[in-house]
Amino acid sequence: MNTAISTELGDFGVLSCIGRRPPAEQAAAARRWEAAGAETIWLGGSSVLWETEAILDATTPQVTVGTAIQSIWDCTPQVTASRFASLEEQHPGRILLGLGVSHQETTPAYHSPCEVMAQYLDALNEAGVPKERRILGALGPQMLDLARQEAAGALPYLVTVNQVSHMRERLGDALLACELGVVLETDPQRARELARQDLQIYLQLSNYRRSWRRAGFLPADLADGGSDHLVDSLYAWGSTDQIRNRIDALRAAGAHHVAVQLITGSHHTQLPDPAREQQLTALFT
Repeated sequence: MNTAISTELGDFGVLSCIGRRPPAEQAAAARRWEAAGAETIWLGGSSVLWETEAILDATTPQVTVGTAIQSIWDCTPQVTASRFASLEEQHPGRILLGLGVSHQETTPAYHSPCEVMAQYLDALNEAGVPKERRILGALGPQMLDLARQEAAGALPYLVTVNQVSHMRERLGDALLACELGVVLETDPQRARELARQDLQIYLQLSNYRRSWRRAGFLPADLADGGSDHLVDSLYAWGSTDQIRNRIDALRAAGAHHVAVQLITGSHHTQLPDPAREQQLTALFT
């Protein structure tokens, strides 16, 4: 593993879809998260490199900023490499380029995902984007192999503790950073309701369904908004201590870094209210 990259990311980070918010709001949120102890800020959604600039400018050189995840169908490798080089010149060593193949259901050009990703990474090699500055949104074994061989590692999304353990075995010493959806509600019914609102779109996507079936979930777990077992395995909810326990379990299973995403039921590009944000940042202290 590239230990420098793992150290730069820190134990925890914040994942938020604030890349589409006005730059001043992005900058203010990023400064709050850094002050609370987050060492990495991940731009969620189909983020692209040029959405990172306001956050890079607003935070200190100790903060890493990653895309989580930029679809390889949205930008050619040449455009991505050019933008990476520009940002790297201004903010050396602070960008982690998260790349993914998106979803068959939402991407008209989708085909041969592992083959196309391998070609994309070859083109980035030719353009001078270092392997250690990129990470793949990998779930399946072939993409995890690419993440180990051609990138710093993997950033899987919506995975269980047990899946993280198996991914660690597949990745060897490569970086493993995983997303964790966090619902700051102690009432089980309300917490699961909010989690299911977030989960709804992913239940329609074949790559996630395959991932969960490989993990041992049954068809019934994926029906009717997801079973309690599925929801509780994919999301952390409850008190701050309960959520910290899940983070600790992910790290014990082999995750070097956990990217915490606050799930509120509101649109992901909205910033959390101050009380919820304070609870979120309490996780880092």
